[in-house]
Formats: sequence, structure tokens, C-alpha cells
Amino acid sequence: MGRPQGSKNKAGHRAGGGRRGSGPKPKPKAKQSPDKSSPKKRLGKRKVRDDDDSEPQPPRRGFPPMTAMTASGSSIAGTSANSNPNPSRPMKALPMHPLFRQNSVSVAANSSSSATPNNPILPFIPVLIPGEDVPSSDPGIINIPEDNTSLPNVLPSQLASDTSDPPPETEPEPEGVVQQYLLQTMKDIRDKQLPLHKMPDCYRIHQTFWIRPPDRWFALQAYKSSPQDISPDVLYYPDIFVWLPGSLMPASFKFRCIFCEKDYMSDHGWNYNPVARRVVDLNSCYFILSKRVRCDSPSCHKSCTLYQDKILAQLPTHLANEFPAFLTHRSGIDKKVVTLIRTGIAHALTPNAWEGIFRELHVQNRDLGEQSYLHALKDCSPEQLPSNLVPFSSFSDRKGYAGFTPSRW
Repeated sequence: MGRPQGSKNKAGHRAGGGRRGSGPKPKPKAKQSPDKSSPKKRLGKRKVRDDDDSEPQPPRRGFPPMTAMTASGSSIAGTSANSNPNPSRPMKALPMHPLFRQNSVSVAANSSSSATPNNPILPFIPVLIPGEDVPSSDPGIINIPEDNTSLPNVLPSQLASDTSDPPPETEPEPEGVVQQYLLQTMKDIRDKQLPLHKMPDCYRIHQTFWIRPPDRWFALQAYKSSPQDISPDVLYYPDIFVWLPGSLMPASFKFRCIFCEKDYMSDHGWNYNPVARRVVDLNSCYFILSKRVRCDSPSCHKSCTLYQDKILAQLPTHLANEFPAFLTHRSGIDKKVVTLIRTGIAHALTPNAWEGIFRELHVQNRDLGEQSYLHALKDCSPEQLPSNLVPFSSFSDRKGYAGFTPSRW
């Protein structure tokens, strides 16, 4: 239990230190009698009256009063730059930056003729991106040659956007398995399906916007009858989203021009170079296959794609909501992925983390395709194996798998 609080130590006790409330209590100090001859001190802040003739307090050392704070080449509240309220301690003139010297001369000439004080004008410093040419007097004007043979070294966002007229419709040469697959699908819809049924077969038969290749198991089972023809190309085919909203609307429906807003827009062929827009999904990439429309007015005659925001706004809401992606000038990302990224960032997932997540999922999808291909070769007998085995493509091979993942930027 110990001793009660406030008990004193015994005489000669040397253990421990002083405890709370122990030991002799200090004696109260004797009150001093106030001197009646001296005036009573006032408490609180001293009020300064207008008729107070007392001398002002000198400023603290190192801190001049506010009226003396001036900038080089300018005046504040009528105090010149060379004025010093404390002559015993001269003030050093601050050196002027070379960028302001030329402008300060003109400002000084203007301030001499005007009573209003002027501050130095900040010089115009053009912001240059490394690798760019020096801009002209008007940085908003970019001269692009008419023959379009040599473009200046400018940013992609400053060149022709998706709303400008495309080059002449010459079919590009297929480069790689994915490009050839997209071009062949577009030709099949253009030359066979639309002339016969006014809509693609994925709309009419399967009632979906998607053209999906067979799954890996079924794609590789087709080679069992002739293993000599086995190839990994069928495992490179991506999903295709076909966006032709005009085939789902009444025949009298027409889009109003998004540029002049006076006339209507008519069909202007298919997209080329690229044939379809790539969109990043969670573990793979798919492509959007669509057409273009052009204004019928001769004074306008501009064209755009069918997935422009102002074009989608003219469709019924439940039809426009079927479009699955957000598209920028050069990239595209699925709406579900955008929602997932937004939720992850709210829970402290950084862009660097999302870059690693997408890379891991996309590379894993490619590795699963290679594993399926190697197991299909393993099931074949030595007599059935092709003489020249084709290896599975690497992830970033443009002529093969053509994989892509977005960076943190």
C-alpha cells in the first residue's frame, strides 16, 4: 500500500528522492506594499490616440518599417527606391536580374511621366519542349505542307485530329497476323454482309456487337484432322467490337453535322490506317471496327468517325451506352477498366502499381496461349508434327502476338 500521500520522510532517511507532496512546503512570499508616490501601471495594450505626440518606437534591428520596403526599379506608396528612413545605417541596393533590365528602362520612363507607380513587366519566356523547333511569332499556327510529305517536328495533338478528312481510301498492306485479321474481317462485312442484309452477321444472327475468335481449346482441336497445318496464328486473333449504329436505326435517321450544325452527314467509307482502334482491356486488347460519316454541305464537307462524342450524343441513350470504351487521340481504354482504376486510386494504388498490374495480366494471357500451343504439339505423334515448327511469338512482336500495355503516364 505504501505511505499515504503527503507523509514526510523520517529523520536521517536517505533512500529515494522527494515524493509528491513530501518535504517542507515553501514559505509564502511577503507582499510588498505598493509605493503610493509612483503612478499605477496600466495593464493591457496601450491605446494610441491621434493627438499623441510621443516619439515613435525605433524599428527592430534588421527589419525596416513597411514604408521602406521597396523593390529595385519601382516605388511603393510614394517612397523612392533610394530612400532610407535610417540614415545611420545605409541600405544596400539589390542587383537587378538581366531579364528585367531592358523592361525596367521603359518602366522608369513611363513612371517619370505618370504619377501612378509601375512595376517591372515580366519578360515573355517561350516554353520549349526538348526536340521541338523554335516556334514562330504565333505559336498557335502550324504550317503543314499541302503535299503532306514532310511534317514538322510537332506534338501529335497538334497534327490532324480524328475529325479531319482521312487520306485517300487505299487499302493498306497487311502487316502481321492481327492487322491481316482485322482487314479481312472488315472486307467480309463490307462486301458480303452489308450488301445482303444491311447489317453485319454479329447483329443479325448472334445479336451481339462482338466478333470473338474461338477459344484456345476449340481453335487447336480443329488441327487434329491435319496436324501438319498447326500454327499459333489463330491464338493471336483479338476480339472485335463492330460499331455500326446506322444499321440499328430507322432508314430515315441521319446524323446532323457536328461542325457546321446546318446540314446532315452521310456515309464516307471505312477507317483506314488504322483499320480499327485498339482498346486496352484488363488482360488483353480488343479493337473497334467502325465507319466514317461526312457533312453533305459543300462549304463544310468535314468527316468524322461514328464514335465521336457528339455523334454518340445523337443516338438513343441506351444505344450509346453500349459503346464500351473511352477513346483519346491516340489511345483507348475500356470503361470497366477506368472504373477499376478510379476505385484503386481511391484506395492508394498509384499509377506505377497499375502499370505493373496490367503488365502482369497481359503477359500472363500471352503465356497461357503459348502453353496451350505447346501442349497441342505434345499430343501429336512424331509423324504428324510439321517439318518446320513455328515458335510462339513474343509479347511485343508487331507481326505476331502484338501485345500492348499502357504506361503509368
